Amino acid sequence: MDSDFKFSCERKDKLMKEITATGKTVGDAVASALRQLNTTEDQVQIEIISRGSKGVLGFGSTEAQVKVRML
Repeated sequence: MDSDFKFSCERKDKLMKEITATGKTVGDAVASALRQLNTTEDQVQIEIISRGSKGVLGFGSTEAQVKVRML
């Protein structure tokens, strides 16, 4: 699984954590991001970037990708 951490500042100078994570399914990607951020689903905003696809006979499959942001 691959992920990128991104830190940015909001107007109120509050540090915001955001991570993009991938997984075999959307659920796997979200679980990966939550583990990496050490938080729970009720503490984040989740944006589904890609639901992924199984491809044909396993060829051309892509992983699900989500962006998870701490509230």
